[in-house]
Amino acid sequence: EEDGYTVSLVDIQGLESTLHLKSGMANLGDRRLVLTQEMETQDAFQGYEIITVVQEENYAANCLRVNDFVLIPAGHPRTEAKISRLGYTTLTLEMSEFQKMDGGLSCLSLRF
Repeated sequence: EEDGYTVSLVDIQGLESTLHLKSGMANLGDRRLVLTQEMETQDAFQGYEIITVVQEENYAANCLRVNDFVLIPAGHPRTEAKISRLGYTTLTLEMSEFQKMDGGLSCLSLRF
């Protein structure tokens, strides 16, 4: 708290399509979040602009902003279009082999 940070609980127990927190959401910065439909009802996300991913594209919620680009798994055109309309440049990456083992873009990144 003395450094200006707060903590919020995001309870993902019982969510069928959410293996872990980052598989159901991404923070784009600027108080914008990409969320699955299951995640958008969480109280912790109030006050954020929510970009909701349609159920068929849940895997795309695990996208990753790097500077002015948003990396997004290939094959999720509706999510890509929503993010592009916000002014981000999207880069699609083939993730099908990682997806087979529930791996996503945030799982494959190191951020400092």
